Amino acid sequence: MRPPGAPVCVHLELGTHGLAVLAALDAAGVPPGNVVLGHLARNPDYHLHAELAASGAYLAYDGPRRDTHATDWMLGNLIHAMLEAGHADRILLGADTPTADRLDPNGSPGPAALLNDTAAALTRRVGEDAMHTILAVNPGRAFAWRG
Repeated sequence: MRPPGAPVCVHLELGTHGLAVLAALDAAGVPPGNVVLGHLARNPDYHLHAELAASGAYLAYDGPRRDTHATDWMLGNLIHAMLEAGHADRILLGADTPTADRLDPNGSPGPAALLNDTAAALTRRVGEDAMHTILAVNPGRAFAWRG
């Protein structure tokens, strides 16, 4: 059983079924503000993302620069659109590093690439203030204990 106030992170396969997951968790007593929905960049449907963000859930755009990502080129536009729609406080970034080879700071996609290459590109696109919110403020809120 999940302790009251604990954040719940959900792996959405290909960024799908977010609304159904939120409904099921809400029915189980987990409010959307305690939920982080992962892999949403793999399903770059702005209207869906706006609906999920409006519910109060956090949207994790994780895995930029992974070998298998066909949607990475859309990440900047998607985040920009979410910011323009007023959802800056719902966006998270992650490196999605499920295996040790993803931790290599010398070119492998992973945390180093996220915090260097991806963050730099997104900062040029959306600005330093938005990136500070996404990389520092939002994780503090998303993973804070709400007990």
